[in-house]
Amino acid sequence: MLNLHAMGALTLTALLIVAAPLATATPLAAAPPPSVAERMNAVHREMVTHFNRIVELSGDAVTIETRIDSDLPSIDEAFKPKVLTQDEFDQYASELTTLDASLIDQLSTGKFHPIADVRGADEIFVRSPYDHSLQPAALYVPTTYNPAKPSPLVLFLHGKFWTEIDYMAMPFFRQLAENTGAIVVAPYARGDIQYVDPAPADVYATLDAVIGALNIDKKRVYLAGHSMGGFGVFEVGPQQANRFAGFLCASGSLTDVDRDAVLRSFRDKPVYVVSGTLDDNIPNSYSVLTVQYLRDAGIPVQYYPQWGAGHNIKVVFPAFAAAWRAMLDGSRPSPGMTLPGEVPPGSVLPSGPS
Repeated sequence: MLNLHAMGALTLTALLIVAAPLATATPLAAAPPPSVAERMNAVHREMVTHFNRIVELSGDAVTIETRIDSDLPSIDEAFKPKVLTQDEFDQYASELTTLDASLIDQLSTGKFHPIADVRGADEIFVRSPYDHSLQPAALYVPTTYNPAKPSPLVLFLHGKFWTEIDYMAMPFFRQLAENTGAIVVAPYARGDIQYVDPAPADVYATLDAVIGALNIDKKRVYLAGHSMGGFGVFEVGPQQANRFAGFLCASGSLTDVDRDAVLRSFRDKPVYVVSGTLDDNIPNSYSVLTVQYLRDAGIPVQYYPQWGAGHNIKVVFPAFAAAWRAMLDGSRPSPGMTLPGEVPPGSVLPSGPS
């Protein structure tokens, strides 16, 4: 027989359950986002896990590993450069990690980011004509970029002990590109080999790749660099000087080795020279002599001193930004400009890049 009493009890219990207000569940606390250090450690683990794949695709996983290892202390608060504000350092550390992650992820998976799809900052890879290896470059495409409208392009050469990512990770550097509507590409160019062969082949392959993928105004393509990259402007530039509308050398110099090629090939090309007057790495006198040689050869040149500043890109950035804007605006300095101050007696150009 059916037990109606039991059924009634069951029904009542069910009704009570339905009628009773649901107890409010205590929401689970959201997991905090990983710290920059945790993110960088994850990048390192991915690199180690896929090391053989990275060897296969890059041909030089040891260099890639060295780069990632050297970036680990760069994000440590203990190594924050005094010239950066806390906010600048935090943004730098986060963006450095993001770009490193992009570099390793692309090499680990073989899924490379199309240049045409980049907005903001990212790493790209270009096939070197020298040895057919994949060479990295940092690319910044302003958020205002319109594929239907040609944009200016700055090919930027990094300094010694820095990589292309170090500059692109600096918030003020990206903001300058954004504010001026300039696409910026910075090739790795084999690291610290001072832009001698095979670096120029990689530099121009990177230039070709970006011009082929984005809508670039070929009349507004510029070559710029800082420190070793400033020297690199005079090392790489003469090889295809006709492709550039102007040149910007920051904290670098002409050398005796490249002087004649520069004076011959930079005719009618504006050059903008930036230097900290208290630079203890590349003496300010080198920059002033560079300006004098260019001026005396009839090359339009403008000198942008950052008074009382040293070598770091941050401390010379006001002068750098002014020169950058003048270059992009097409401001042509007078070949007969007068230099402020005098060159110390006995000053000579360096024999080669420092």
